[in-house]
Formats: sequence, structure tokens, C-alpha cells
Amino acid sequence: DFNNLLQVISIANEHVRKESTGEITETMLQSSNQALEHAKAIIRQLLSYARRQRLETVTLGYSEFLASTRTLLQAAEGEQVALQVRDESDDACVKLDPSQLTTAILNLLTNASDAMPNGGEVRLLATRVSLGADVELWRDLSAGEYLIITVSDDGIGMTEAERERACEPFFTTKDEHAGTGLGLSSVYGFVRQSQGDMHIRSAPGAGTSIMMAFPITAESSQMQESSEKPSAGLDGIRLLLAEDNAILARTLVAMIEHLGAEVRHFSTGDEALEHIAIHDDFDVVLSDIRMPGKMDGFALYSWVREHRPQLPVLLMSGFNDSVDTEDGVIVLSKPFGQQELSQALRSVMATQ
Repeated sequence: DFNNLLQVISIANEHVRKESTGEITETMLQSSNQALEHAKAIIRQLLSYARRQRLETVTLGYSEFLASTRTLLQAAEGEQVALQVRDESDDACVKLDPSQLTTAILNLLTNASDAMPNGGEVRLLATRVSLGADVELWRDLSAGEYLIITVSDDGIGMTEAERERACEPFFTTKDEHAGTGLGLSSVYGFVRQSQGDMHIRSAPGAGTSIMMAFPITAESSQMQESSEKPSAGLDGIRLLLAEDNAILARTLVAMIEHLGAEVRHFSTGDEALEHIAIHDDFDVVLSDIRMPGKMDGFALYSWVREHRPQLPVLLMSGFNDSVDTEDGVIVLSKPFGQQELSQALRSVMATQ
């Protein structure tokens, strides 16, 4: 429900930006969009802690990943904080969501910098290790090869009580307005959802080291393959929309028509199926996943795949529903922008 509300605000902001002029309007829109992005980030962090964040997993080579994000990671440095990066991963490949891994490392680097108000050095180290079943520190992991990513600092450290609660959502040792207490908990959720584990070593005055362990795969890196983006533009496309939230549906129709497509809206999956079963007056289906009635988005997708296999279907959800990407299902997470929607629709149509 909250993501549906954010989606309406996101679409409205984009429309106002295109239709309005003036410095005051632009300033207000910038503030509104900043608040929107902050709200989206909080929802992602909560879902990540609950291990319900939808991960777009690819096989990535850590060295290649590090090279592509080096500039972004350097942003964690401040006037008094130096970043030391060491890659001893031996070209290890892991199956992870690259954007979520970037966010996790940035969260840890930011926390490390904040723990050193008088400055110091933050270290990012990646090593390839072989873990046996007898390794006490990683007792929740099965024996095998792992990539260990460690972020350490020489900051104020944590007490034992603080360390034990560090991954709880909303728990923070920072000042009242300096953090939400969701950063470390979201990192932990991401690591566990990625079949890994995380450990914290810390003591007052002795700094903190946070270690993330991910299983290594023998598969080759897919990073370059997954970086290609489809072209945008929806001129002339006929789209069937299934969305039960009336406010969001009206807003989506306006957005899609603005992009040049024709839209036919249905409030439930059952109504959409009735139309799909006897009509052929559309080129692509855009459907919410969770809707009232017998036919949710997944069921609608399955029916179309069986009876109309050439008809592309794009699903969307504010729940970040977990799906088996090998089935060809593409899910767009709410809230999204016009460009994201256009690219996603073009992508599903190109694969049919």
C-alpha cells in the first residue's frame, strides 16, 4: 500500500516537472523527489532486513565489480577519512545483485567513517577463503569456497551489548538525527538472503570490523551482459493494464498515454482474463501481482504463457515479490519512473 502511494506521487512529480515552469516549482519538486527517494530507500531497507527484497541476481566477478564501482566507493572518503582498498579475491565470482552489493558496501563504509569523528582510515578488503565445517566463526555456512568482504575502521567501536543489537532494525548508536538505524540491518538481510553470513568484531576504542561471506560459484561473470539497456519509447503500443488500486490506475493510465501508448484498464485479474480470452486488441499486458479475486498477476501470467505464448506480460509489485527469473517473469518494483516503465515494457516485448 505504501509503495502504491509512492508510485502515485512519483508519477505526479514527473508530470508536474514536464508541464510547469518557474524556479519555485522546480525547487519544490526537487525537495519532493528527494523525500520520495528517501522514503523508497527506507522501504527497501525494511524489505531487505525481512529478506523480502527482490534481488536481481547475476554472476559477477568481484574484481570487475570493484573496478566498475571504484569511483562511487571513493565518495565514502571525507576530508579526514582515507579509504584503503585491497582486492585479494583471486578473480572470485559470486551470484549477487550488483546494486544491492554496492549499497551494502557503501552503508558499511559510511558507518565506518561516521565512527571516526576525528578522522582515520577505512579499509575495504576482499579475500578468497576455503571454509571447513569446523570453522566456529562461520558455523552457519556449509563447507566450501567463499568470498569474504571486510570493512574495518579504527573508530570508537561498540560495546558487547551494542554489537549484539547492531543488526536490529531502528537500533543505532548515532545521534538522534544522524541515522535511521536501518543501514546495518538491511545489509544483514541482504547478506542472508544471498545465502551468505555476516559477523561483527568490535570493542570500545578498538574499532570495528564487519565481514560479509558469500559462496563462490564456478560460473563466469555476467556483468557486461546484464548492463545492456533496451531503448525507450511506447508510441503506437496497445497496452492492457490490470491494477486494483483506483488512484494508482488513473495515474498509470495518464503516464502510459503520455508515453504514446493506448491503454485499456481492468480493476482485477479476473476482468483482465475475460478480455484477454476473447480479444486480440493489445500488444502487451501490464499487471499488478496482488489483486482481489481468483486471478492474481502470477496466475494471469501463467494463463497467458499457456494460451497466448506470444503475448508479452510485465508484472509490477510494491511487495518486491520473489520470482523464478528462469521462467521468464519480469517484475517491476514500485515505485518506478517513466523511463523504467518504458524500458521494462520494451524489454519484455523484445523477448517475445
